[in-house]
Amino acid sequence: MSTAELAALGEVLAADHNVEQGAARLGLDAAGFRALLRSVTDADLAAIRAMQRAATGMSTGETFDPNHTPADPVAAALDLFARMPVIIGREPDSEIATVYEDIAAMMGREGVLDGLDWNDARRAVAAMAYDLLERGADHLLIRAGWMRAEVRNGGPLHEPVRVAEAVERLFNLLVPVPSS
Repeated sequence: MSTAELAALGEVLAADHNVEQGAARLGLDAAGFRALLRSVTDADLAAIRAMQRAATGMSTGETFDPNHTPADPVAAALDLFARMPVIIGREPDSEIATVYEDIAAMMGREGVLDGLDWNDARRAVAAMAYDLLERGADHLLIRAGWMRAEVRNGGPLHEPVRVAEAVERLFNLLVPVPSS
């Protein structure tokens, strides 16, 4: 399974959907969804767990303590962003891992996450890192729009508008506006 397929399946499994809801969310019929579930390997499940740990700010082997907030949530989130390619399964010495370290440093210099709490900062970097790795920088704007919609729907973000602004700032840093 591709990383995107694993992420989608992980979201469905984490949301506790029934077969019909899970199938609809993945664009399958019920039989196709059941076949997909039967085809999931232990390696697939390990990859899904790694992505879920990344979304909560954990690395392999860590346990998640919902009551723990790092002393510097922005620095912890930037560290998580820099480690994201490895958490998702890329090699630690790969070129993409180095690029992510550079992007994290740039985000820190530019204050992209400044003012976000740990809950929002870790969710923002997990989403940004995943989108850049799997979908491309343009998807960041789609993500920002989705986060702004969280204002109306209630969701896991404490300050969805500020998180959306952080995602848009990263997009603007990575995709320069052409001069006229």
